[in-house]
Amino acid sequence: MRSIVKLRVALDERSLADLETISMTRFARVGLKVAIVDLPLENTGKLDALPFVASWSPARMGALTRPIPALSLGCLHLCPQLNEKLLHDAGFVGEGIKVAILDTEFDETIIKSSGYKDFWQEDNSASGASQSLASSETDNLRSTKTAGHGAVVARIIQRFAPHCTLYAAKVGEGDDVPEETVIRAMDWAREMGVDIINASWGFPFTDCDNGERCAVCSLVNEFREEGIFTVIAAGNRGEDGVSCPARAEGSIAVGAVNGNGDAVAAYSSYDEAGGEKPDIIAPGEVCFHSVPCHGTSFSTPCITGILAALMSRTRQKHHVVDMMLRTAKDIGDESHRQGRGLIDLPALIKSLEGGVIA
Repeated sequence: MRSIVKLRVALDERSLADLETISMTRFARVGLKVAIVDLPLENTGKLDALPFVASWSPARMGALTRPIPALSLGCLHLCPQLNEKLLHDAGFVGEGIKVAILDTEFDETIIKSSGYKDFWQEDNSASGASQSLASSETDNLRSTKTAGHGAVVARIIQRFAPHCTLYAAKVGEGDDVPEETVIRAMDWAREMGVDIINASWGFPFTDCDNGERCAVCSLVNEFREEGIFTVIAAGNRGEDGVSCPARAEGSIAVGAVNGNGDAVAAYSSYDEAGGEKPDIIAPGEVCFHSVPCHGTSFSTPCITGILAALMSRTRQKHHVVDMMLRTAKDIGDESHRQGRGLIDLPALIKSLEGGVIA
């Protein structure tokens, strides 16, 4: 049984050896606080008895928050519009900021990434080194003429932060996003030294609904403490609740506004009254040559791209996030639906130009 093991403390040589005596480790190394194992049913009690194990659960299957058809990438519009020119005219273009996109179906021409790794097929070199998207190992990428989910996400990010460095991690196929590929990709992104991770997918939140955070949510919180910001789609479940790992306290959970920009989109996930997610909302409607698609899959990279652009001119990255939330526009909805409100790009740029940017 493929299982995700959440640890009380980081693995050391002794605890790793103990883990290997009762399971086949798929992903585990010294220094990590999570492991992926194949666990025989008869050894579940032995795993529970290990003092360094906090909890474990069968590996989950997540999904993209909004699958899209194969459409032309030649023309992409957001609705309502966010004027990226405001950023660029002020000198915010994302230079020096590293962004990891954990997604599916990437496109070589659109992404132009400095690093690519396929965690779904595991077809990288035995050393696990990242690959250039210009290499020959890109047969599984989408045609440059059609829009894969990851290609659209990357295009939106680059719209706001054209000079940021992108790292593309393929974590699923079609609509499926396995939990184990996400964990390995997050660890890889940290090794690449990224500043921001974009995640336009989610898992059923049952395991995180009782106050006990799952391994992925725990990683998101851990990354936030390390200065890595994980921007995550809240989901398209409406009143049925925000997806995991957007539920993590350390996430930047993104909901969506409707096409008029005056109300939370009907599909945008939110918690019950008193809930703290999403954190902010952004345009979630995109149009490819007059063919509309919508979802928090698309509002999320808007926030990622804006943050990447603005962080490029300051070392105080936490301050950029704080000001984004403070300057968000209240559109008159309840806080558990709209978070802090709708991203207000002019107000945000003005607030940063007047203070933190050196």
